[in-house]
Amino acid sequence: MNKSMQIVVSLIVSCCAAQSGAFAEYDDDQDSNLLAANHLPRASTDTYVKGVLNMARNGTRKDYDKLDTEASEELANVWQVIGRDDLASLIQDVNKKAYASYQKHDLAGACDRLYCGLDCAAMFGRSLGWGNGHLEGVELNQAKPLIWLDSFAELNTELPCLSSDRSCSFKGTQYLAAVNNYAYYLQLQGKHSEAIPVFQKIVEIDPDRTVAYLNLADSLWAVGKKFEAGQRYAEYLSSCQKEHFDDVPGRVKQRYLAKAF
Repeated sequence: MNKSMQIVVSLIVSCCAAQSGAFAEYDDDQDSNLLAANHLPRASTDTYVKGVLNMARNGTRKDYDKLDTEASEELANVWQVIGRDDLASLIQDVNKKAYASYQKHDLAGACDRLYCGLDCAAMFGRSLGWGNGHLEGVELNQAKPLIWLDSFAELNTELPCLSSDRSCSFKGTQYLAAVNNYAYYLQLQGKHSEAIPVFQKIVEIDPDRTVAYLNLADSLWAVGKKFEAGQRYAEYLSSCQKEHFDDVPGRVKQRYLAKAF
């Protein structure tokens, strides 16, 4: 083989080797890219999620609000490390802790615990549904509890009064009960103007939630809206009758009969 031919053969072999090496390197890069796409953000997101969940469960409301969680880049990857069961567990946990504070007559502490948990659950729920934590189709100028309920309503698939194709919903009874408790603790602190719109939204979302009618009527009565309160007491009594619930507080019938129709 002459020198020219040797050069040609050498070039051909080199090209083949380079091409083979390129395919091998490409495959390795693909694996690396897949790992980078699935492992590294997952590790980062996992740390972020655990931090927010811990703050929601145990931190103060002031510290939780400092997290600026709505703007976090990790929200787009939340689906990798958290699911519906995790959110249900969060709501259950903060509800129990809030009730423990309530039993100790720490109503502000009970509200703060539910505030952090419900806000966190709503944020992560929106992330599961839309790939980010920002609100879509929700009035941003509303009070936080109404934003939580709007987020819940858009994601929820379990309540018969709602229609949605979202699969990443909260358990309706558990979530609404926690929001109702939040408003109830506000009510016990005399913050009726804050509690009323929450109760109103709850009965709008779930008309069968009997206790919310009673809570709403009590707050309306407390602020002097006795005509409207009487209507809500009537709805409460009707719901009790439908549910065969006989343990009606004495004030209900008294106020219902005294309503200014």
